[in-house]
Amino acid sequence: MRFLFLILFCPIAAIAQINPSFIVKSNLNYTQLEASGDGMFGFEKDGKYGYMDKNEKVVIPAIYDFTDDRLKIIPKFIRGHVLLKKDGKSGIMDKTGKVTIPFDFGSLYILPLLPNHVLISRRPDGKSLYGINTLQNKPVIPMEYPSLSSDSNMIIAKQNDKYGLFDLNGKLLIPIEFTSLEAFPKDQGLKAVKDGKTGYVDIHGNWLFQKKNLYIHFMDHPRDWYCAA
Repeated sequence: MRFLFLILFCPIAAIAQINPSFIVKSNLNYTQLEASGDGMFGFEKDGKYGYMDKNEKVVIPAIYDFTDDRLKIIPKFIRGHVLLKKDGKSGIMDKTGKVTIPFDFGSLYILPLLPNHVLISRRPDGKSLYGINTLQNKPVIPMEYPSLSSDSNMIIAKQNDKYGLFDLNGKLLIPIEFTSLEAFPKDQGLKAVKDGKTGYVDIHGNWLFQKKNLYIHFMDHPRDWYCAA
């Protein structure tokens, strides 16, 4: 039996010698250990989680809280950054262990399909307000909107039951004065409702056509929404 074990183990040892990225470890003692993207591995220890590289060097210590203690899901890295939670506050670190967005926020969400954007929020007076920062914590859209949604390169903001449009740089393209806006980025236009009229506007809010109670049918297209209602 011992001879058989040696035969089975030898190919693994040989691979480890040939490929230095394959490391045989026998002393890993973690409740969880899983690939977390960008060459990092998330691990759980004493009910907290952190991250190490492939050489078992701990880059982010296991001091962070699970969002759900029952599921205990370790967050994945997105574009070299990961969302963490500590003492009830959310922050973001890069894969070198540097804090890029401090732990000052009620919630954060890295927007996977936007190039460098994070949805941020706080709850002053018990009401959630949302904004968008970059991964480097540079403000893009101020945190003063009860709802934000993104569809490709268009970010629709809601305030006082009215809607407007920002671009990815935080420039207000359409004033927040429409009853409804639905983005169609491929057409660079939006289905809009304002003053009882329905129609189609360009990205600057100019009517392309409009009519009272007009029924407009748009072909469906794939889109991803990130809504904070």
